[in-house]
Amino acid sequence: MNHPCSITLNHGVIGNGRVLALVSPTTHIDWLCMPRFDSASVFGRLLDVEKGGTFAFHADCAQVDSRMEYVLNTNVLRTTVTCAEGRFDVYDYAPRIPAGLGVEAPIEVHRLIVPREGAARVRVLFDPKPDYAVEQHPKMVAIPGGLQVGDGAAALYLRTNCSQKISSREPDCSLATFLRPTHTWD
Repeated sequence: MNHPCSITLNHGVIGNGRVLALVSPTTHIDWLCMPRFDSASVFGRLLDVEKGGTFAFHADCAQVDSRMEYVLNTNVLRTTVTCAEGRFDVYDYAPRIPAGLGVEAPIEVHRLIVPREGAARVRVLFDPKPDYAVEQHPKMVAIPGGLQVGDGAAALYLRTNCSQKISSREPDCSLATFLRPTHTWD
């Protein structure tokens, strides 16, 4: 029996030893806990499609096809999205930076959109639901280069290099990069 809001378990995993996220072939981050693996979820769409929270890139097209694979010999996930208006890739990864004999693993998730063909319009859905979705409407403040979600030590950040038009229902952007979780753009 299929539930109308069920999630197919065909996700890619990105992580760096400190952060782990589950990314669906539709570009949704369906599961992410921050700042640690055992912290409460920020995106929990895997458990509740409507209330769990997610971060996704949607092609503004009627028919969309997507294909997800890892870049050879890396933990970088590439999702190719194709529609009538064009094609773009979404690269998802958690950085792991060599530092002398060790590595640095910042508490960050990065997302990069690379246009490949045409001019597909991309909508960015950034809808964090901290604390296992207990906070359905977390405080979000526009800051230079992105958004801040929450306050104090528990604050999370979305950073972007694109111009943004933020609204509570349908945010706006055409190219985005993510470093720590939150809302919607177009």
